Amino acid sequence: QDMLKKGRNGKTGVSGERHPHTKLKENDIIDIIKSNFSYRKLACVYDVSISTIARIKKRQVWAHVKVED
Repeated sequence: QDMLKKGRNGKTGVSGERHPHTKLKENDIIDIIKSNFSYRKLACVYDVSISTIARIKKRQVWAHVKVED
């Protein structure tokens, strides 16, 4: 309860580019989704984990970003 009262539950209420810890921008997300490179290659290029790339590709995160075909 003390943690919640002091706002230390880790929830900032901010998502996407505005989140203070994000490494990626919406343009990066669009490029990742459209890319045919391997997850490993994309992870190296964008300096994120392979699981982050997988979650982006599966639209589990950054789902609010619209990608035109």
